[in-house]
Amino acid sequence: VFRDVKSGDMITALYRPDEPVRFYYNNDMTGEIAGDEFPEHFFGIWLSPKTSEPDFRQALLNTPDGE
Repeated sequence: VFRDVKSGDMITALYRPDEPVRFYYNNDMTGEIAGDEFPEHFFGIWLSPKTSEPDFRQALLNTPDGE
C-alpha cells in the first residue's frame, strides 16, 4: 500500500464512510485497508487537533486558524 516516494510523486488516501481507505500512488491504486478505527487513527496523524504538526494540519485544512 505504501510506496517509497521521490520529488514529484503523489500519494493519495481516500476515505468514504463504511468503505475501506483506498491508497493511490501517482493515481494508481496500490491497495485498501479496512477497519472501523483505521481512518480515525491514520488521518488523525495529521488532522487531529492533537497532532505533533499543527502548522501542517492548518495547511491541510486550509483555514486561517486550522479549525
